[in-house]
Amino acid sequence: MTIYTGPVFDMAAQQFHVIADHLAITEDERPRLLYPKRAIAVSCPIHRDDGSTAVFQGYRVQHHLTLGPTKGGTRFAANLDIGEVAALAIWMSWKCALAGLPYGAANNVQQAFESMFQSPPRDARSWGDLVRSASPHDGPWPRISVWHGGVDATVVPSNAGEIIKQWADVHGLPLKPAAQAMVDGYPRQVWINEAGDEVIESYTITNMAHGTPLSTGAADHECGVAGPFLLEVGISSSYHIAKFFGITGGVRHAVAPSQALRVAASRQNSGFETQLPQPHVLEGEVLGPEQPGGAEESWTDRMRPPPSFDVGAVINKALRAAGLMK
Repeated sequence: MTIYTGPVFDMAAQQFHVIADHLAITEDERPRLLYPKRAIAVSCPIHRDDGSTAVFQGYRVQHHLTLGPTKGGTRFAANLDIGEVAALAIWMSWKCALAGLPYGAANNVQQAFESMFQSPPRDARSWGDLVRSASPHDGPWPRISVWHGGVDATVVPSNAGEIIKQWADVHGLPLKPAAQAMVDGYPRQVWINEAGDEVIESYTITNMAHGTPLSTGAADHECGVAGPFLLEVGISSSYHIAKFFGITGGVRHAVAPSQALRVAASRQNSGFETQLPQPHVLEGEVLGPEQPGGAEESWTDRMRPPPSFDVGAVINKALRAAGLMK
């Protein structure tokens, strides 16, 4: 039994289950993702001009607290129910997850639209402080993968730069990338910590509008079906993000010498050695374990597709790592 009922909440729940079916999320994990984290109900008594007294109920629902904001707008209506407010909070969580804005860029819908269309700049320290002040946690900090279309008119591309500023500051890194490469025909930049690990990556998909980049087909590195906001551009963000977080099960190989990383940071401007620790970086990807017996991997071996992997399992693992599933 649940307190969240009504046609508006039912609409949000139906939308959720469509996506949950697509992602093959198990039934026992769905309630945690669907139902809000907390809700507050208040009673507001008033005196009317005719001398009578009336009591109105009000609700504040917080669905998911990670990305913020945690409310879905304000409604003033006598027939408003907690289910409708819960639906608004759910949609706000989804909007924040999909909008591609820096953490803390908006505290309400108006600010969210301003950030999407204008991307007001802030200095890196101010962005970083928003993350650090969000909880008592003081590290270690998560790795970040940033993807943006070069001609996105819905969420302007400068938002990607602001996100990078934010997380570079959180990780204590310079704004200039440590290395860059071309991956599937698109520029990839990486930021590398003192241990030589890639902690931030950024892809700019030139000439792509607002949407998710796809490389459709039957190969292991291809997935998805093109449609509205699912754009065939010859590179799969889902595949490369899964590789970046190490959840594909495949070894990450180097690319051709012509696409080798160009180390852009020097000791003078970034605090990193020009010669980075190995085997941490090639192809803008983290390398896998060394080959058995010390044998050097051939270029033919490097170009072989990675082993097959279960896309549904990859998505579930990512959701668990983000704290959205048990």
